Amino acid sequence: DKLKCVHKPPKDQVVDADVIFVHGLAGDLKDTWTYTNGADTAYFPDLLASDDEIDHTLRIWSYGYDNDFFKGQTDAIPLKQRAQNLLAHIWSSRINDKQYANTPIIFLVHSMGGLVVKSAMLEAFKSLNT
Repeated sequence: DKLKCVHKPPKDQVVDADVIFVHGLAGDLKDTWTYTNGADTAYFPDLLASDDEIDHTLRIWSYGYDNDFFKGQTDAIPLKQRAQNLLAHIWSSRINDKQYANTPIIFLVHSMGGLVVKSAMLEAFKSLNT
């Protein structure tokens, strides 16, 4: 599993939100969010970071996890473990940069990525209530 920062604004700008892209089945942290048409290529996180109409300063991440579902993987990681891994990566990124500890998070998900995020939110909520 990997949480990769794909856009970080200059240090003198206050970050309004972290945006975390989470791919689905058979995807990965880059290809899922990349569109190619001949010689033209667009990477959605880069487009979001450079959009002048967005009036907020964003730190943009892409989260990737191993998902060999279609390759007949028999030792698949349970959804709950994937969710806990995502939370651990988020926690680690915020511990290392304490200025972001209370920054809101926006998740952009596809397919199974939505299940991973939903499970992560449930795990986080449970840990707050124990």
